[in-house]
This record gives sequence, structure tokens and C-alpha cells, in this order.
Amino acid sequence: MPDNLWKVIDYIDIIAMDFKLPSSTRQAQCWSEHRKFLRIACAKEVFIKAVVGKDTLDDDILKAAWLIKEANPELCLVLQPENPFEDLLADKLELFRKLCIDKNIKVKILSQMHKKLGIP
Repeated sequence: MPDNLWKVIDYIDIIAMDFKLPSSTRQAQCWSEHRKFLRIACAKEVFIKAVVGKDTLDDDILKAAWLIKEANPELCLVLQPENPFEDLLADKLELFRKLCIDKNIKVKILSQMHKKLGIP
């Protein structure tokens, strides 16, 4: 929702942005909205999160890396394994981490802590 962010950006210090990867969400692509949102968000401290599931595609990770690099290559992408598949995704997460590193994108892998704690 880039238009909504624009309205409140002056009141925000840190932005945790979610990339909705089409292969993970099984919803329509939001790349244009992500690009617009990211351009506005870069006025503040920002990091990007993306949930990785068993169906997440390399192409979605590469597209996300490209958008980040375009906006600000110093930003960090946090890859979060989908629960309850976290243990099954280790190899995929490592592949995606390497893809991002190859594109000079800072990347971290971090569990969805709210899910581990049972918070919806």
C-alpha cells in the first residue's frame, strides 16, 4: 500500500516491509506495488522480509533481489521459512541465500518468531 505509506512516512522511524512472493502466497504478483512502496520506504530505515515455502521459486527471490538492488543495495532481505515446514526448507533457504549473495544483496535467514510463540 504505497499510497498509505506516503501519508504516514513522516511519523515512522523503521519499516519492516513484507514482499509477497507470488509462488509463496499463490496470489497475484505485486512487484509494481513493492517497487513503489520500497522507493518511499527508503526515506527511513527499512528491511524486507519474505516468507519462503516449499513452492517458492528461485525467480521470485531473484526478482526481489533485483528490486532491492534497484532501490538501495545496502538493504537487507530477511528470508523466513514458512511454518510448519521450517526443517524441510533448510536446503532451499541456503540456495536462496546464495542467490542473494551472488547479487550482492545482504540476506539473513530468520524464523517467524511469532509463529514459534503461537502468536497469529
